[in-house]
Amino acid sequence: ATNTLPYQFSIDPLLPCGADLDFQIVMTDAVSTYSSDFSLNASVVLPRADVISNTVEGGAAGWSTGGTQNTWAITTLQAHSPTHSWTDSPAGVYANNTNSFLRTPAFSLSGKRNVKVSGWYQYDLESGYDYVYLEYSLNGGSTWNTAAPLAYFNGIQDTWEFLEVDASMLDNQANVALRYR
Repeated sequence: ATNTLPYQFSIDPLLPCGADLDFQIVMTDAVSTYSSDFSLNASVVLPRADVISNTVEGGAAGWSTGGTQNTWAITTLQAHSPTHSWTDSPAGVYANNTNSFLRTPAFSLSGKRNVKVSGWYQYDLESGYDYVYLEYSLNGGSTWNTAAPLAYFNGIQDTWEFLEVDASMLDNQANVALRYR
C-alpha cells in the first residue's frame, strides 16, 4: 500500500544545527519484515559560499607550481577573469614528457557539506595522449589521490567553459589541497 499521509516529527530546540538524525523504517508485509536505515540533516539550507577563490588578478595568492618541466605561470594572453589566468605553457606549446602541477594552499572544509569545485577552463591538449588531472589531497598536499581525480581534461576546448564537479569526498575535511597536474 502507498502511504499518503506525511510523517511528522519535532526536533528538540537544543539540538545543534547541522546534526545528523538517524532513522530506521521498518515495513512488514505478508512475507517478511524489512528495515532500512537513513539519515536526515537538521540544518537550514544556506547559500553556497566560496572557501577558496582566486581570479589571479592579485597574483598567485599562495598557489604554487612544481614538477618535471614546470612552466606554469600567470599570463595575460588569455583570461576569463578579466585580464589574468594560469597557464602551463606561457611560451605557446608545453614540452614533451611534462609532469608539472599547479596547486592551491591547504585549506579547511571542516563543517562543510556537499562540496563542489568549479572553475573556468580552456585547454589545447593532444587528444588521447595528454591530460590535465584535477587531484585532491586530504593531508595538505603530503599525498595525492591520483587514482580517482575530481576531473580530467583532454582534447581541445578553445573557448572558456565553466565546469563544476561534485567533490563530496572533501566534505568536512580539515586539511585539503587541490592541484592541476
